[in-house]
Amino acid sequence: MKRYGQVFLLAIGFDLYWTLTGLIAFTGASLMPLWMVALWLMFATVWTQLTRTTTSPGWLLTILATLGGPAAYLIGERLGAVYRLYLSASDARRQLYRVRRR
Repeated sequence: MKRYGQVFLLAIGFDLYWTLTGLIAFTGASLMPLWMVALWLMFATVWTQLTRTTTSPGWLLTILATLGGPAAYLIGERLGAVYRLYLSASDARRQLYRVRRR
């Protein structure tokens, strides 16, 4: 599998995990909206191309990704497409246990 496929599957996996544990929720009836899948596919393609061709140091790309990811979810929340659910630590542990039992 090409690298962009691995990045794509990892990103989709994290979003599905966060959705199943109740940390985020998307508007609409689907577990993962089609626009989010398309957005992750585009990101994976651009990210792998960027890491191959850029002359910027790897640590800078890592910092940009670390700041850009949460910023994207905050923007999505402001636009009404994503809802972050605020859980206490004990609630989060209970949600994780519930997902693992399925």
